[in-house]
Amino acid sequence: MPDLLAADVSVEIDGTVYNGQYTVNMKLQSLTVMSEYGVETTDTSYPSPSRTPLENNKGKAQLVLQRIVEKFLVRTKKNY
Repeated sequence: MPDLLAADVSVEIDGTVYNGQYTVNMKLQSLTVMSEYGVETTDTSYPSPSRTPLENNKGKAQLVLQRIVEKFLVRTKKNY
């Protein structure tokens, strides 16, 4: 299995879908979520033997993307 795995991720907030991508670094046990609204890196989720590392971390990646987008939306609102 490669050390770096990547997949797309999306969340819906107030009827709008926001897209991003997440990577799982097997060597560093890190999860990085990237979108046009920001980037955040955290620890990977606890592994489940019945699922792939991408499947194990999809839910956490969605939560991280949601946090990134919400921070962006708050910053944008303050500027108006």
